[in-house]
Amino acid sequence: MKFRLFLLLSLPFGSLELFGKTSISAKIDCQTYVGKDTPSTQSCATLRTLKLGYEFEASPKITLKAAIDPLGTPATNRKAKPILNEDYEPTIDDRSTGILEEASLIWKFRNSLHFNVAIHDSATNLPDQNYLPNHGLLQSPQWQQLALKADYQLALLEGAEVSLIIGNGEGEITRNLDAQQYGAFSGDVEFYPGIHFKTGISFDGNNKGSEAFQWLYQPTDSDLGFSTERLSAIFYSRGDMESYKGLSFTLGWQKTKITDLDQDKVALSDSTSFDGSVQIDPAYLLAESTERTAEITHIVSSIDVAYRILDQYEIALGYQSRNIKISEPVFTTCSEIIGGVCSQQSQGTTSLTQSQTGVAVSNDFEEGFRLTIDYSILAYDKLYNVFNYQSTADKKVKSLDVVNVRLTYGL
Repeated sequence: MKFRLFLLLSLPFGSLELFGKTSISAKIDCQTYVGKDTPSTQSCATLRTLKLGYEFEASPKITLKAAIDPLGTPATNRKAKPILNEDYEPTIDDRSTGILEEASLIWKFRNSLHFNVAIHDSATNLPDQNYLPNHGLLQSPQWQQLALKADYQLALLEGAEVSLIIGNGEGEITRNLDAQQYGAFSGDVEFYPGIHFKTGISFDGNNKGSEAFQWLYQPTDSDLGFSTERLSAIFYSRGDMESYKGLSFTLGWQKTKITDLDQDKVALSDSTSFDGSVQIDPAYLLAESTERTAEITHIVSSIDVAYRILDQYEIALGYQSRNIKISEPVFTTCSEIIGGVCSQQSQGTTSLTQSQTGVAVSNDFEEGFRLTIDYSILAYDKLYNVFNYQSTADKKVKSLDVVNVRLTYGL
């Protein structure tokens, strides 16, 4: 469903015709936990996305794009994903642009060189192209930001494009409170017909003042917070390989290093406490030390494979793991957690590992409509005191089996 928007303005020197294209998409989830350890209450038929997009070509060289979603989130890897911990997820109320999900002004300076000012997601995101609703939650939860972006298609290498991004500080849209800015680079090359290699690197010198930092920690008046470095390497195919039509895959790796900028100053407020009362994602964990500079490293590995049949059906398999290492021994394990009580608690360790394994079957049964049934296993390597999954009303577990039925509409 595409529309043409017509507007005629009477001006002293003539008239101006404005044409635009609109698009709409929606996602409805029915998520159910299965197996012996399941939450006591479960909801179904949840509207996850309601997105309206608009694209206007002001001239052959100028294009404007925008999209709104009243159900959106500023955390890029949470977009349109089923929520596993509803008490600890950012919403549009935590984003300064509100329901504005996307916005970009693109200037085609040359055929091979485009400049744009945009709400930018990330240069290091792992692709999420195979329709597994619960897949992709383990990569770092970057927040959108306002950025200047230049895309250049290399003339000497067909199918290759590089991008340079200068941002307003990761996690910021309309504010500029960081002591340092955000910079990123990404490159994509089709080195074999239908097979691409993509890499990205980014650096945010200081997250102090960013929307993500403010939402999470209500920090102190210290001028210094944490720096963030990210690196990714990805091999992927969109299903257009000549010998394997319909087969798509993604093989990805992402590294994130978060560093406390000043051990002599406290950036996190005293009220910051993860005591196990709230189910949270360890990706949000930050830590400080008065004896040495605290560092947190995330390593994410991901593989997805999908095959399309008769241009209507698709089956997809996916696996993702994340290992988090921290310079302070903050991860404690339990043999069992019932009623919030951790039995046989261990001494703190510096490493934690999570994994996601999933299989999905999809059917494009009508124009614009897709039905996807996804089965995923979400697991920690051990049962941790603070980081775990909520099972029955008084019990916490290290893994959950989740079935999600998703109805998608988009034209």
